Amino acid sequence: MEVYETIGKNVRQYRVAAGWSQARLADKAGLSPEFISRIENGHRAPSVVTLGRVASALGVKLQRLFEFEDTAPVDEADARANRVARMVREANDDVARKIEKMVETLVEGPE
Repeated sequence: MEVYETIGKNVRQYRVAAGWSQARLADKAGLSPEFISRIENGHRAPSVVTLGRVASALGVKLQRLFEFEDTAPVDEADARANRVARMVREANDDVARKIEKMVETLVEGPE
């Protein structure tokens, strides 16, 4: 598989795991939906800066976009963690603290 096809496949995989459309990812990354489509289909050779914006929007490390299929599976736990992390990043400080406290309470039990 060519590098750009691998990158595109990984972008699509993370986007779908996040429950996002191409338009939503494009908006979050400051790109056009058409450009995201071309990346996902392996028809564009995006710059590292552009891939960094896509990775940041998806809440993943840039290197994850370059991993080949046997090393880049997105399981449900990763997808869930990415969705929660994205919610916290997008929330204001008060809401982010409440989310953090709720998660702590659910995981550790009430104090």
